[in-house]
Amino acid sequence: MNAINIVSKFAAMGARMKVREIPSRWRNGVRSWIDPQDFAVDIQRDGTGEFFELRVPTHLSEAMDVCVMQVEPKQRHLLLAVRKTGDQPAFDRFLCGHDEREWFVAAVPGGASSVRQAMDALQPQEVRAALTRNPVSSRKRYSRKNRAFRRQGEWFFVPEPSVVMDEKLILRNEPLRRGGGKPHLVAELARSGGETVYVCSGFRTASRCRNIAPCC
Repeated sequence: MNAINIVSKFAAMGARMKVREIPSRWRNGVRSWIDPQDFAVDIQRDGTGEFFELRVPTHLSEAMDVCVMQVEPKQRHLLLAVRKTGDQPAFDRFLCGHDEREWFVAAVPGGASSVRQAMDALQPQEVRAALTRNPVSSRKRYSRKNRAFRRQGEWFFVPEPSVVMDEKLILRNEPLRRGGGKPHLVAELARSGGETVYVCSGFRTASRCRNIAPCC
């Protein structure tokens, strides 16, 4: 793994990257690592600001090949590939870049070999269908707003002219968030379908149902 080359590719899009090897730990005579995923690509923060971090277990560093498949400096995106050989071979891809105000990293499904292919793979099927119904130029395909969808962070909003909603069911300035992060605010939002469930305020993030009624 050529860490210097990887760091330089991240610098080309204006980001910092640090590669950190994690030593193995022996527990009850068996070698184990602190992270069961073997390696991790994440966003960390220090006194200078945010940076990308690749954590690699020391005993697997020789069995891993890490490279940047493509970098788009103007777009501030790159596609990182991690190939692991040995008993459990794997080839993982990660889209790393800057979106709105923060750096992000997202695991990419499929066999993307470019930044654009990775962005396509991360779009939900409903969004790709909307792009088929409402074709846009390649320049606008990845914008936050076009005639096929509107995007806010990882949330996509697809127009559906056939939907008629009761005005009384529309919520104003409704927060949307995944986990405990900072929420996005939607001017108007209505829920339909699904199953109504009751959850305690201390376990809201554990529910993935669409209709939620608070009980405490």
